[in-house]
Amino acid sequence: MKRKSIQWLFTALAASILLFIIIDYAAAQWNMSEGHDVNAVDDEGNIKIAAVGDSITYGSGLSADETYPVMLSHMLGNDYWVRNYGVRSHTAMSSANLPYINSPEYQESLRFHPDIALIMLGTNDSKNINWNGPVQFREEYETLIDTYVSNNPDTRIYLMTPPKAFNIPEAEGHIDDSNVNEIVQVVEDIAADRSFDLIDIHQLSLGNSQWFDRDGIHPDKEGARAIAEEVYRTLGLEQ
Repeated sequence: MKRKSIQWLFTALAASILLFIIIDYAAAQWNMSEGHDVNAVDDEGNIKIAAVGDSITYGSGLSADETYPVMLSHMLGNDYWVRNYGVRSHTAMSSANLPYINSPEYQESLRFHPDIALIMLGTNDSKNINWNGPVQFREEYETLIDTYVSNNPDTRIYLMTPPKAFNIPEAEGHIDDSNVNEIVQVVEDIAADRSFDLIDIHQLSLGNSQWFDRDGIHPDKEGARAIAEEVYRTLGLEQ
């Protein structure tokens, strides 16, 4: 009986160790999955930052450690909690094919009640299947922004212009840089008119096409780092 008890104890211990290894491996795989960033820190006492955006924020083609929100988190340190709410292919406009406002990440970003919202949308709105001109874009983009303002009036809004599109738009569903230019102007106008902070990623991207060599749209690791550094510099003005 004693031998059976010892065998049962060793079997249970081995099973517990195996379960721990499986859970630890699964967690590591999730954290390293493309573009997702949930910092393993408590938000108590930390300044919460929501990185809102499309695949450029999400980090398509990059590992988790290479996305701009993760790099920004490392730059800012333990007093900040940065969460990545980027969603691939989504748009600022609610009338477009994939509105950000319809995504689960949008709802999660509101529940996060961020102290700072970094909003970089517009790249996918530039597709001719979505684009209906700057007036409509401004109206629908401001509606999205206002949901963050009303959700938490203390949230500080930072509008980020989308980077230049270096692709060649060969079909209606492709991102169109001529429309991106109009979007950039609208974002700049909203920031000026409503006293939001502006982070000019479009200007940053000009002359740096090497960051977008993969497809002309998504930055590589160095491009993501440059975006994080630009955001860091802007936030640093408050320090």
